[in-house]
Amino acid sequence: MAKYNLAVDSTGTLNDFMEQQGVDGIPHAFLFDKTGALVWQGHPMDGECADKLKELAGKK
Repeated sequence: MAKYNLAVDSTGTLNDFMEQQGVDGIPHAFLFDKTGALVWQGHPMDGECADKLKELAGKK
């Protein structure tokens, strides 16, 4: 069985952020670097997401 991290946005903060980024659907992933800068966003099953995760982890 796969493990997934889940979050609840009871204050609507994520919804506001998604609107600011022009996101109108899910699933959608945001990747941030260690400084907190948004470095990638898009569909989590997109190959670019996996590549960016490897890059951020220093494995690429």
